[in-house]
Amino acid sequence: MNYNDIEELNLSNQNLNEVPKEVFSFVNLKRLYLYNNNIKHISNKIINFTKLECLDLRANCLDKLPFEIGELKNLKTLYLSNNQIKDLPSSFKKLVKLNKLIYINNELEKVPDCIYSLTSLERLILRDNKINIIDEKIKSIESLKNLDLKNNHLSSIPIEILKLKRLRSLSLQNNRITKLCFKITDFENLKQLN
Repeated sequence: MNYNDIEELNLSNQNLNEVPKEVFSFVNLKRLYLYNNNIKHISNKIINFTKLECLDLRANCLDKLPFEIGELKNLKTLYLSNNQIKDLPSSFKKLVKLNKLIYINNELEKVPDCIYSLTSLERLILRDNKINIIDEKIKSIESLKNLDLKNNHLSSIPIEILKLKRLRSLSLQNNRITKLCFKITDFENLKQLN
């Protein structure tokens, strides 16, 4: 088998405790699916995947990501749901092509600052965490179209959210918000509010 020809690898549902060493030889991978395993650690050899566009790490036992994840310059989609990841490495802000981050049901108490640097991000799904504050820096993610913050501990939303001119869908249900500091009609393109 020529590892250089492989662009997609699916090792989901394999009861893996770690990513097999051989996988890091697949340097031309564009899509890597590791969903629903028991992986506790991602090796810094992830740096080998410079062409990777989609990485699915859902439903594992991860509590952190390696600093080297920031070197995945072509990464567009990242699934982190159903882990115990409380924070992201600062290198995460280097994922300039990332447009979809699905980070559901983790131990997140606040939105990591590095997320506010992701200027290509269109879809940010952070539901089912423990987030209690959204920073006014949310306005810097100008490309954001879908923001899902359901089932968190938010008591307010900063007015700076109105600067998200492309925002089409905003989900805030099952939080602790009693009053919004803006009107729904203040959003230019919002089509869906929950």
